[in-house]
Amino acid sequence: MYVETFRERNKLDRYKTELKRIELFREFLGKTKLSFNELDVSTLKKFQTFLGNSKKKSPRTVANYLILMRTIYNFAIFEGIADPKLYPFGKGKIQIKIPDTEKIGLNTAFRTR
Repeated sequence: MYVETFRERNKLDRYKTELKRIELFREFLGKTKLSFNELDVSTLKKFQTFLGNSKKKSPRTVANYLILMRTIYNFAIFEGIADPKLYPFGKGKIQIKIPDTEKIGLNTAFRTR
């Protein structure tokens, strides 16, 4: 439901990106369905390892995947689909840390003429 909102709002790039992330999560699980009470800290930590080691995703990309999982879980809580008591994110659970990024400026050789 969450991802479909992007398609409905004609945000097709975001829709495709999030859909691909969900597909990779399904690949990791080896199944297409998972109930929210099965989405626990252990599963998410294994998914983090899978993304970093098996799929060679950068730390920032791994954080983006976890942000999607958290957003979908929050959406499900709001919709009354998931139990807030089983929320796997937050203090003492999965905490999403956005890694520092290095910004590199362009020198004069790269500026438009």
